[in-house]
Parts: sequence; structure tokens; C-alpha cells
Amino acid sequence: MHMPGLYSISTLLSRLLRRATRALPTLAVFGLALTLTGTATLATNADTSRFKGASGKSAPSLIESETIGPKTAPLPAGPYKVRIETTHGVIDVELFPKKAPLSVANFLQLVDSEFFNGTVFHRVVANFMIQTGGYDAKLSYRNPPRTVPNESRNGLKNRRGTLAMARREHPDSADSQFFINMRDNRHLDPVAGRAGYSVFGKVIAGMDVADRIELSDTNIQAGMAAVPEQPIEIISATRLP
Repeated sequence: MHMPGLYSISTLLSRLLRRATRALPTLAVFGLALTLTGTATLATNADTSRFKGASGKSAPSLIESETIGPKTAPLPAGPYKVRIETTHGVIDVELFPKKAPLSVANFLQLVDSEFFNGTVFHRVVANFMIQTGGYDAKLSYRNPPRTVPNESRNGLKNRRGTLAMARREHPDSADSQFFINMRDNRHLDPVAGRAGYSVFGKVIAGMDVADRIELSDTNIQAGMAAVPEQPIEIISATRLP
């Protein structure tokens, strides 16, 4: 615990960065955006086993292959809503299966298999986004079961409060990691010749919780920047009726 008035250098740098990014125009953080979400799912401790839920049973799969693709059976008409209970409070989200059927199918399967339980918000950048779905509280990498093709040209925009899939540089490399946009991030939308980041849902309650997570003190841990000093964990992610 920090004593009042005493801060580590990393904490001070983190706070200065958060204040600076709030003053930057969208285009000024474009390179930072690609760094933070473009390399989001690089494995550091990947294992080749499929994740099992808390029950110990293998997760029921919506697909047979390791990549969700066009042949995936369409989801029944929604609405689909998920409650994400975190150590900072509850965030409720609504998903958009008509606009992003592959991303939503993947997300729901991960929810049903309890994949997200115990993961943390491992990348938090004020005035940009908060990201989760890939690491546990010890920053051990949680190996995802599949990748998802890019759906960024679905007409949905990376606006404040929307959920989007994180990915590597390759457009079709999204897997389990996602982020909540904390501002209108137009530079993450697709343009001619470049895919964007696939929006598949939005926060419908608990945006104040996301705001609190956004302002967490961060530092560098396990070679990753913008990691909250105190772990912010997803206790559970469950479907709402």
C-alpha cells in the first residue's frame, strides 16, 4: 500500500500519462491505440489445452473447428445480455448478433464456459479504453479456444461505451480479449484498405464502474504497460434473461 504523498516513479508516470491522454485529440493517440489493442492477444504463456470451466468440464462448443467462420449456424434472435461482475462493481452489456454474429457467438461461448471468470483488466488507458479477457490476476496468459474473423465493417462504430474485439495486427486474429471504449475512438473504425476493430455490443448499465476502472493507477508489469497496480478481476460473466 502506498503511503500518502509517496509514489513510485511508475505510478507518477502513469498518472501523468492519463492526464496527458485526456488532453490529446483522437488522432494523436492513434499509434498508441494500435500498440494497445493491435498486440492485445500476443501469447506469453500459452498452453495448448482448451479452457475448462469451474466445474472442470470442457466447455460446450458452438463450433467444431478452432476458427468461427461463415458456416457457423446463425444465433437465434436475441436480445442477448451479459452481466460482468467485477471487483469494482457490475457492468451489464447488450450484444448485437445481427451485426456481429461471429463475435457474439464466440463471446457467448466464452461466457457459458466460464472462461472470463478470474481474468483481469490487464490494460487500462484513460480517455481511450479498458481491456480484459486474456490474463489472470498473476498475469498468466489464458489460452483462448479459437479466433474470430474480423467483422468491423458491420456499420457499428467504436463509440464510448461500446464493446469491441481486441486483436493482433492481422484483422482475423481476434480471440477472447475485448475492450470497452471509454471515448469515441473513430480511429479504430475501418477505412478503405484497413480493417478496424469489431464492435459487437454496448454497455447498458454500469458505465460508472467502467469509469472507475479507467482511472485506476497503472504501471508496467510482466513486460506489459498500463496494467492496474491492484488487480481488477472479473468475478463472473453470466447471461441475463
